[in-house]
Amino acid sequence: MRMMRRTILAALVALPCAAAAQDYPTRAVTMIVGYPPGGNTDLMARALQPELSRALGQTVVVQNRGGAAGTLGAAEAARARPDGYTLLFSPNNPLTAQPHRAPPPAETHTPDPSPTRRSLHPSDLRQAA
Repeated sequence: MRMMRRTILAALVALPCAAAAQDYPTRAVTMIVGYPPGGNTDLMARALQPELSRALGQTVVVQNRGGAAGTLGAAEAARARPDGYTLLFSPNNPLTAQPHRAPPPAETHTPDPSPTRRSLHPSDLRQAA
């Protein structure tokens, strides 16, 4: 009986936390597309926009950040505040292949100064050689 009371009490304490989590989103959500307007990726994002907006109950704004094969858009999404209001709509290339083909934009990557950890990022390997 005592265990049941504790379980019920824990559930009552957790209930306001669950209710607070349901307030998302309270403002517009930004969807970053790493390619210029009019391309296939942009068309797919804009086709998804009304459905996502309806599902979230908030406005979804598509922002195109074309350049560097989608890497600039991915970098901007990575720099965004981690609050869930910025989404990246992208094919897999900027996330899987591109980081190994060219160094990222300078403002998004700084080599790790720690002597105990070695970065395996391609731009760091070129500097070490």
